[in-house]
Amino acid sequence: MKNVLRISALLLLLISSHLSSSQLLRAQSKWERIGEEGFNGVAYISSTKVIAVANEGRILTSMDAGKTWTRQTIPSQTDLVGISFFGTDRGIIIGFQQGEIFVTTNGGTTWQPPTKSINDICNQVDFVSNDTAFIIGSQGRIYRSIDGGKSWNVLTTGITSNLNRMQFADTRNGFAVGDSGVILHTTDGQTGLWK
Repeated sequence: MKNVLRISALLLLLISSHLSSSQLLRAQSKWERIGEEGFNGVAYISSTKVIAVANEGRILTSMDAGKTWTRQTIPSQTDLVGISFFGTDRGIIIGFQQGEIFVTTNGGTTWQPPTKSINDICNQVDFVSNDTAFIIGSQGRIYRSIDGGKSWNVLTTGITSNLNRMQFADTRNGFAVGDSGVILHTTDGQTGLWK
C-alpha cells in the first residue's frame, strides 16, 4: 500500500510539473509585437510603468505594464540606444551618435538635454545612485555624471577599444567590457577609477 501511495504521489508531482511547463510555454508565447520601430532599450520603472526607446528619437511609455503604449517625442531624430533609471523619477536616455543625452527628473513625463553633453558614440548608460551615472562609448571612453546627468566628464581608462556593456553590483563595484577582449573594473564607482 505504501508503494502505491508513493507512486501516486510521484505521478501527481510529474503531472503538476508538466502542467507548470505547459503553462510556462503558454506564458512565453504571449510576447506581442508592439510596432515597427527598431527598439533598442527598455526600463521597467515600476510594476506598471515601462519606457522603451527606439530609432529616430522615439519613446514609448506604458502605464499599465505594457497593455497600451503612448508615444513621446523629443527634439531629436537620433537612434536612442539606452535608458536607465534610478528610482522612479530620475532617468537618462542616450542616443547612439554624437552623444545625445536626455534627462528626466519626473519619471519620464518630460526629457531635457543636459547643460554639458558629450560628443561621442554612446553604447550604454547606467544610473548607479541618485546622482551618479556612467555612459560607455567609443575608444575606451567612460563618461561620468555626479549631478544626475546634468553634466558629464570623460574618465581616462588607458585603452582605445570600444566599450560595449557595463554592469554595476552597487555604487562602487562595476565592470565594463568591450572589443579586443577588454574588461575594465572599478572598485570605487564614485570617483570613477577604472583598471
